[in-house]
Amino acid sequence: MGIWASIKGAFRSPDDISAAVYGAYEGADVHGQELRDWLPSLGSANDDMLPEKELLDARGRSVQRNDPVVASSLELVKTGVVGTRMVLSSKPDAALLGDDFTEEVTNKVASEIESLWHVYAESTSKHIDASRQRTLTDMVRMACVNFMIEGEFLATVEWRPGQKFGTKIQPVDIARLSNPDGQMDSRTSTKQMIAGIEYDADMVPMAYHIQTQHPSEFYLGSGERKWKRVPARKPWGRPMVIHIREHLRAEQSRGVGRVVSVLKTLRCLKKFDETKLRNATIKSLFVATTESNESPFTIYQQLGMGGPSAGSAMDPKAVGKGIVDVATAHLNASRAYEKSGNVAKVNDGPRVVHLMPGTKFNMHSPSDAELSPEFDKSWMRKIAAALGMSYEELSKDMDKASFAAMKAAMSMTYQTMKLLKSIVADPLATTVFTVWLEEVVERGLLKSLPPSARRSGWIYEGNNLDGLANCSWLGASRSSVNEYQDMQAAKMRLELGLSTIEDEAALLGKDYSELIQQQAREAKEYQKYGMVPPPHANRLVSQSTAAQAPGTDQAQASADVQERLAAVEQFVEDAQNDQ
Repeated sequence: MGIWASIKGAFRSPDDISAAVYGAYEGADVHGQELRDWLPSLGSANDDMLPEKELLDARGRSVQRNDPVVASSLELVKTGVVGTRMVLSSKPDAALLGDDFTEEVTNKVASEIESLWHVYAESTSKHIDASRQRTLTDMVRMACVNFMIEGEFLATVEWRPGQKFGTKIQPVDIARLSNPDGQMDSRTSTKQMIAGIEYDADMVPMAYHIQTQHPSEFYLGSGERKWKRVPARKPWGRPMVIHIREHLRAEQSRGVGRVVSVLKTLRCLKKFDETKLRNATIKSLFVATTESNESPFTIYQQLGMGGPSAGSAMDPKAVGKGIVDVATAHLNASRAYEKSGNVAKVNDGPRVVHLMPGTKFNMHSPSDAELSPEFDKSWMRKIAAALGMSYEELSKDMDKASFAAMKAAMSMTYQTMKLLKSIVADPLATTVFTVWLEEVVERGLLKSLPPSARRSGWIYEGNNLDGLANCSWLGASRSSVNEYQDMQAAKMRLELGLSTIEDEAALLGKDYSELIQQQAREAKEYQKYGMVPPPHANRLVSQSTAAQAPGTDQAQASADVQERLAAVEQFVEDAQNDQ
């Protein structure tokens, strides 16, 4: 038996031979032509990202300014995550706050917190911003844009005593976060300095080193670059720096933007579009020339320009000598043109050689760089997929989209917006709300707190701050293609107990408590003026009347149940008819 036969006998099948020689995973093949030259490095999260982050951020900002696709996606993020306003829904946790926080007291505290918060965060006075230029909604929108472009958002918590609210938020350009004096990253057994952030041995951020001005504007100051060390927290735990980023890998110190995966595609598509525009410009230009053995005067007559009259400038006798002079000048000028190499540019792009009159110029046009519309759509779909959005909403191309396709597309984008809200908007708003709440409690601005919660230092005891700061945030409303069907679906969820009024109102970007209070006010107004109220207000009026007339509660409840059952049956029947 030969050597090769002995080797073959050691394996059960030819696949085992391939696995032994080339590896068990085809994705790790280094011999085939497809993967032979693909040998990426395997570095840590910071080693892979930090050396290239500055360039990635700069290119991201460039496409933000100049690329309409990116501009459209950012507008979609701002409207889909935040909408018109970030609305606070305060929900103090009575289980953490103690027995003094009864349901009635908790509701009063929540209502007062929401009223004070609106003055602080959303009023035209803009108390929340250290520079008094932005509201909370403005900051959250900016944070969402920064997250898409640079992958992170940075702000410091400032204290301005003597003002209505001393707690202020100062957004910081992420380019200002860096190691002092351009130092290299360093690591010791007790301390680490990575990309402007100090960590302890457990990788807990201890301080942030922020340049006093943007790196590109150091010339506006003393000409000396300076850094300020900002502790991450006060000794008692109050945050001093808000750093929003998504951790894609362990030990990742900084963020990377969502647009980086499509930067190359966006750049190539932009160049391709510019080339098509230049080609179209060149094709719109034309030159008319004549070639003939006839005299110029005959050609002029054939073109309808008329013949020369005696004694005029075009009289053959008068121009005879001039023709000889022109011919001589033409030869001399041709030689000069050949040496000078005159070239004309079209919009700093294609170049066209300028030849002397009478010289033949033949243009051989290359094949048109025209591709089918499906080419652009294909790349747009890839960009939309990378950004987590639907092609239809990103491109605003809805000509051929069916109703079902539009519903699916909107649902996909909505899920992305919910994710961004949970990563960026909610953490930012909750952190700002928590540090502000610490101030208003310590200063005694919350009058509805029970007496036991008004003593100094109460907010720092146990879990009181976390319990009082418990909340949720209402952002943008969910888009709708068929509002009637969406309302019917919401009604079905409520009937089956799968949802609540709070959940359904949140999908519309509304606070359910404000909604109910407004409905109650409207019902009383209708009753006051003897007007016929809308169905929901009529129900409130009927319930109020029933409360004044004993014995009618049960009958009214029975009628409501019958009405709801009839509505459910009608909804099911309509749905079956639609199918």
